[in-house]
Amino acid sequence: MSEKSPVQPLDELYIPKRRRLTHTYLPGPQGPALHLYYGTTEVCFDEPHMIPFGEQLLQHERFAAGSTTDWNKGEPYSWDDVKATLEALIDAGVLSRGATAGAEAQSCPFAMPPARSAAGLGREDVERSGAMRGTTSAIAAETAGRYRSPASPRMNAAKAMCAGARARPR
Repeated sequence: MSEKSPVQPLDELYIPKRRRLTHTYLPGPQGPALHLYYGTTEVCFDEPHMIPFGEQLLQHERFAAGSTTDWNKGEPYSWDDVKATLEALIDAGVLSRGATAGAEAQSCPFAMPPARSAAGLGREDVERSGAMRGTTSAIAAETAGRYRSPASPRMNAAKAMCAGARARPR
């Protein structure tokens, strides 16, 4: 049993350090067995009906616990079988719990809104709204006289030397 309450179908689960998860197929007593390695932890799926579960676990980084019942290629898994497997993976440290799937109250309050696509809000939309009208040019005009790059005097001297070298007849 996991250290917290039992896994519920709406619990969001994830593999905390995804790159640590590797796998291999090795011969077993009932045919090939899927071995998952997560750091120093080894998890073996040697029952033929559970191998698709392990394969799907490799493909999903974050998922709702209830969705794992559909990870079988044939009949869906029973929730009791999947629940026990998920709790064992949580206890082993392979999986961690996230926020409950679909619960906005538990989401991060500092999350950024989804980015708009390039076609969603273009430059002409911003100019039409007047939100940024004149702002950029006012900032550029204000700072143009005050800021000079430390390399600019040297660059100007180098340009003058090059221009003088080109102008001299040989």
